[in-house]
Formats: sequence, structure tokens, C-alpha cells
Amino acid sequence: MAMHYDENEIKLSIMEPKEDERFYPSKIQKIIKELFEDRLKGVEYDPNNANQLSERLVLELREKIKRGEILIFSKSQYQYNIFKLLIEGRVPRYKIGVQIVFGEIKGQGLRIASKCLWDVQNDNYASYTYTSEKVYCTGIVFGCYFE
Repeated sequence: MAMHYDENEIKLSIMEPKEDERFYPSKIQKIIKELFEDRLKGVEYDPNNANQLSERLVLELREKIKRGEILIFSKSQYQYNIFKLLIEGRVPRYKIGVQIVFGEIKGQGLRIASKCLWDVQNDNYASYTYTSEKVYCTGIVFGCYFE
């Protein structure tokens, strides 16, 4: 007697992400870097505008990751070619958390830390810090696999 499985039952039985749907910090870091260098070039710190700028960066970063603008590396004739994929849902089963710390540089030092309790095999994070003469911006993206 043949057993028939519902498509939803099969999806629910997947316990870890497919290889091309994993959260790779190096790929996410490139997205953060690209966004920050594009949006923050020439920006001066304005305390009246800092909150809106931070919120806009969070939303844009989350959208880029959810849309799947992730750099994929493929080996070809001893070279690595980079292809930008614009495919919906490249990290579809991940919950994405984004934290931005944006401030003015006035000679101070700063350390940013985070602590998480998660599945070390599937969950991960990526961070990037942009600095100019006038501002700094650190972006941290957390990817937690949703089973």
C-alpha cells in the first residue's frame, strides 16, 4: 500500500535549511557593507534625523536580505565568480533581526556586544561597521532558523 504525504507535511519535516538557503555571515556582511557605503557616504550626524535614518537602514537591510540579494560564489576554472541573485526568499525559513547603532564620532571609543541563546548549527549573525570622519554605524543581522 502506497503512502501519500501532503506537501505541507513534507515541508514541516525539514529540520535544517538547504545548503543554498543557509544564513552565511560573509554573504550578509557584504549586503550590510554595500548598503552602508551607499547610504552613509557624506552623511553628517544630525540628532534630529538620526532616529529616522537608523529606522530606514533597518527596513532596507531587512528587505534586501528577505528578497535574497545575497552574493553567491561559484567556482569556475580556478576563479571565483560572483553572481548577484535577486530571487525571492533565499533565506525563507529564517527569522531576521536587525540592529543598527548610529552615532557621531567625537574621539570616543565604543564597543558593541550581544549575547544570544540559539542553535549553533543553523543560527548565525553578521555585522559590519562603517566609519567616516564624522559618523559611525554598526549593523548586526541575526538569522535564527525557524523549524
